Amino acid sequence: MTMAIDSPLGAAASPARITQTWAELAEARSTLDHRLAADLLPTLVGALKRLTAPSGPYRARLVEGLARSTGWTPGAIEEGLARFSRAYTENALRAAIVRAVGSLETLDRRGQRRAIAPRGVLIVLASTIPWAGIESLTWALLARSSVLVRVSEHEPWTVPLFLEALAEEYPALARTAAALSWPSDDVDAHRAAIAHPESAIVYGGDAAVASWRALAGELPLPPRLIEHGDRMSVALVARGSLAPGVADQVADVLVREAALYDRDGCLSPSIAYLETSGAIRPEDFGERCARAQARWAERWPVRTPHESQASRTHQARGTCELAGGQVWAPKDATWTVALDRRDPPPAPVPGRFLWLHQFDDYGALRARLLSWGDRLSTIGLSGWKARDAELVTITGPSGATRLCPLSTMQDPPLDRFHDGRSELAELVRIRDWELA
Repeated sequence: MTMAIDSPLGAAASPARITQTWAELAEARSTLDHRLAADLLPTLVGALKRLTAPSGPYRARLVEGLARSTGWTPGAIEEGLARFSRAYTENALRAAIVRAVGSLETLDRRGQRRAIAPRGVLIVLASTIPWAGIESLTWALLARSSVLVRVSEHEPWTVPLFLEALAEEYPALARTAAALSWPSDDVDAHRAAIAHPESAIVYGGDAAVASWRALAGELPLPPRLIEHGDRMSVALVARGSLAPGVADQVADVLVREAALYDRDGCLSPSIAYLETSGAIRPEDFGERCARAQARWAERWPVRTPHESQASRTHQARGTCELAGGQVWAPKDATWTVALDRRDPPPAPVPGRFLWLHQFDDYGALRARLLSWGDRLSTIGLSGWKARDAELVTITGPSGATRLCPLSTMQDPPLDRFHDGRSELAELVRIRDWELA
């Protein structure tokens, strides 16, 4: 495997090196058992501040490295980094701990309820949203576990640079975690990595997640798996947002949230369902979205679609028009807005391809959301003020694990239940300590 120029990681790790790293991490972990969560929180936040400091040694490397490895424009990366930095605070971390296990004292193994942490945690990252790796690493470190992060060869920047910043902030804590990379087809390296931890957090496509699950199943005592597979998100735009004076702003926000990471993350809206009873017709809203797509493509230039993605984009445009829909798009495959009237609607298309579907019946919309099953992650809402009863009817049985304002789809709070569960709570076991 050839790493990117100036990558914080060196050559691909061998199975022997992975095994040796686990041994070193276990030894370093024993020195931190006595530290309290309250002591660790400021050091973790301090590390992120070092990573993101405009004049520091890390931010420029991070932004440049991500731009090269992901194809995202530096402006979009800066926007995503700013959003994550605003969310990653001591207060937010405290709130996440309390929501997960009840109190900081529980996590510190004091009092009548005590968290038992896994001795080791393996984190397998994919080349999607970079900050997810920092988030998962944070929970494992707060649990006082040793952590090995398998970094994607396509995104070797974020976690390694965060660990470098953490080593400056608190060397002892940084020594309990390590980031390595090896090829995705090196099964021996995978086996060496999964053989030691008691828990594993796995990001990736469904096939990749299944392969790690199979490797874990080969062990006499398999690690507990926390899986983050393929997910998608949608927007529900009600009549309150389809009115003169507000529709342009709503269209701009919708397109911005979809354009931020070129739809690489599961929180990016791939489909927007529009209520037909609004003053602005769906066709008019589509035109507003097309103008917004052009504006955001100028601000955050679209990475060049690969050949198969471009072919799929042109095919989806053509079938939409043949079925009586409308398409707004440039001649190339950089972005698309498509108003489709087919039922059931077509599947999401990669890249900056925004499907619009109209609805006038809550039952039909509910069925559409149900059809996505457990793939549905977040529902972004606009124009639903004072209509909670309708939202409960529509979204209640769906697989969505988060409902939020449209404008914050890509700003999940740190104490949220990721994919419907607290990752920190999943990592630890709770022991009742009924002794005086």
